[in-house]
Amino acid sequence: MGTPFPKVSAWILDKSLLTHGEGGSRDERALASFLEHCKHEAKALARLRHPGILRVISPIEELRSQLVFVTEAVECSLGGYLAAGLKDAAVSRMSELEVKHGLLQLAGAIAFLHGEAGLVHRGICPQAAFVAASGGWKLASMGFAAPIGAAPPAGAAVFDYSGNAISPLLLAIKPALAYTPPELVATTTVHVGSAGPSTLSDAFSFGLLAAELFSNCQVLAVSSSVAAYDAALRGMSPERDLRGVPSDLQALVEGLLALEPAQRCPVETFASSPVFQNDRPLRALRFLEDLLQKSLAEKSAFFRDLSRLLPHMDARVQLRLVLPPVLSELETGTEPALLAELVPLVLRLSAAQSAQDRAASTLPALASLARRASGPALLALVEAAPELQRELAPADAARLVPGLLARALAADGGGGAPTGPDARLAALQERAACVAAALAPEGLDGQALRATLVPAARRLCLATTSAPVRVACFELLAAAGPRLDARETRASLETAVQVAAVDRSAPTAAALGALGVAAARQQGPELAAELVLPTLSPLLVAPTLTRAQRAGILRAVRATLAVIEAGAIAEAGARPELPGVASSARSQASRSSTPDPKPSSTGSKMGGAWAHTVPTAHTAPIVSTTHTTPSAPTAHADTASRLFDPGLPKDAAPLIKPLRSQPGNVVGTWSGQGGMVPGQREGSTMSSSIKTPSNNVGMTKTFQGMGLGNGHPKTEPVAAPKPRNPGGPLDEDFWVQSQAPALSGPGSFSQPTTEQLATAQDPADPFGPLSTLIVQKPGSTNGNVRTSAQGSLI
Repeated sequence: MGTPFPKVSAWILDKSLLTHGEGGSRDERALASFLEHCKHEAKALARLRHPGILRVISPIEELRSQLVFVTEAVECSLGGYLAAGLKDAAVSRMSELEVKHGLLQLAGAIAFLHGEAGLVHRGICPQAAFVAASGGWKLASMGFAAPIGAAPPAGAAVFDYSGNAISPLLLAIKPALAYTPPELVATTTVHVGSAGPSTLSDAFSFGLLAAELFSNCQVLAVSSSVAAYDAALRGMSPERDLRGVPSDLQALVEGLLALEPAQRCPVETFASSPVFQNDRPLRALRFLEDLLQKSLAEKSAFFRDLSRLLPHMDARVQLRLVLPPVLSELETGTEPALLAELVPLVLRLSAAQSAQDRAASTLPALASLARRASGPALLALVEAAPELQRELAPADAARLVPGLLARALAADGGGGAPTGPDARLAALQERAACVAAALAPEGLDGQALRATLVPAARRLCLATTSAPVRVACFELLAAAGPRLDARETRASLETAVQVAAVDRSAPTAAALGALGVAAARQQGPELAAELVLPTLSPLLVAPTLTRAQRAGILRAVRATLAVIEAGAIAEAGARPELPGVASSARSQASRSSTPDPKPSSTGSKMGGAWAHTVPTAHTAPIVSTTHTTPSAPTAHADTASRLFDPGLPKDAAPLIKPLRSQPGNVVGTWSGQGGMVPGQREGSTMSSSIKTPSNNVGMTKTFQGMGLGNGHPKTEPVAAPKPRNPGGPLDEDFWVQSQAPALSGPGSFSQPTTEQLATAQDPADPFGPLSTLIVQKPGSTNGNVRTSAQGSLI
């Protein structure tokens, strides 16, 4: 809570302006009377305490050149508001609801004067009522107040406005004639039953003020001329004067304006009218005025209903009359269930605030709640975190959102690590971790994410006994990975190692797989080999995994291996290699995570299709400078016997296809091998299409290699010469070399083998490969002909 009055209004009267300023007077008697009236007015106001009366905070002090006193903060008088509206049409008009509410507040203050204080105000007018900074209307200007029933001093019962040249200072110590009832005007020719003040005198002035506020037009448009005043009184017409008053209030206001005091409607009768009692939005505003006096049950029922009433309230009313008391309850309330209802209400109301107002009022209240909230209230704040992150200024969001999410992760109701079986606590922590994971990639402030949220998630992973909470925390660590450095990522993986040592349940294993793959791809092969692979590999034999779950962990292991393999190849990428051995070894590493192609049951069928995991584009592209040289046929045959389906003949030879690419076009070098078995005919062709892995869309190039036979191994560059532009784009910088031993025998191969690189991650398979080599072999055969090909994008 802040100070009782964070803002105040200081009222300063400069005496020098009264004598030397524009409109000043050198009438010492008039000046003395005016100063005495001002001091009397401030002292009379200070003696009164009521929510509808302007509160004096510091009593009046008289200095040598000034009179000074301090009140609660006000924005303007109703007179200033009406004058501004007449001068500038852009000034925001008060709605009917706001005027009704303000009039009831003034009526309550008048009823207090008539009842407990025993006073008649005698000076009610637009300049005597103020709009406070809190939005409420306040009655002031008590300088004309007189006791009810007591005989006033001689000449004080009524006010004399006669004379052609009344001093401005003397006129200022009389009530405004345009709002004064005829029984208080000494020289009027409009005679009424009896002269002198009564509570019904205030009713007449109040009626004139109400009519003007609704219609924005003064009923008695006079200054200080009694003759004009008398004429205006005689010319009063309800049809004209009350045309802006709501129809259901016209009879009430007309009753207030009766010339005969005995025929007037008392202010108290006006305030208790069923017209106001049946106005639900108005009743809601009245309830908010007395919110501190309401019981918890009454507040809960009210706030549940308030959301349905907001569409019937204009934005000015919502911001000035509804939001402030709701924020006050948010700051001072202690019941978690009630506070949980207030959080979405505050967000809805504050949506129309300016950034400056939101930072000054709404944000401090939410920050106060975030520091002390528990249970449902803290959960409500967690649910609101995405909206707060989106709507608040970045600096404000950084101060509020990460802290409240971290507090929710650490919540246990007692300040320790949350290890109990409380389902509501687990739900809170799980939800906080999920919300944080959704915001971690971009939304949350990076420094706060690393300093508060990530450490809290690591601690909770080790402390919680709830599997959903642990899984959500690992998801948060994985989502935050791209924004962590190597040291922080290592700390997250070390937490994963500790968890994996004691918990190999299916949900935890899946979460560890996601974290491990994310860390490997972000930090590279060294961390992948040191921590990720040793953590994930044992999970493959966890007894609780289903077949699908085990397959997911296997894909995570493959992805990790691909990162490690890419790092190894990148390290040795500049060294020349023999195509038959080095490339085959590279393919063997790739082959270790790819199922063997199944041989056809008959020699007349083509083989199936295989998928292989390849690294993501985080791996730096590799520009190859290797020029292959033919190897002995026996070496190729031996390599083929290890690499290909055992069902293939051992003399099937690898087809080496080095490709180079430009960074951003394709990840790197595609290395693969294929087999052409006995029976391939001289002159047959093989063609392959490579699709660059750039959002599943890229250039496609086709190259053909001549089938080899006649018992002689050959090396044939096809489709493009050897690289003319190393490091250039794919369509200018690729070549194919095909090598095969002597092949003989009957048979033919009439259709191409197609290898297509498709880069995509299955949304339903978070551990699946980011790039997959799909090998298709459509075609027809004649005789004992079989083909095989595999490869990886490195």
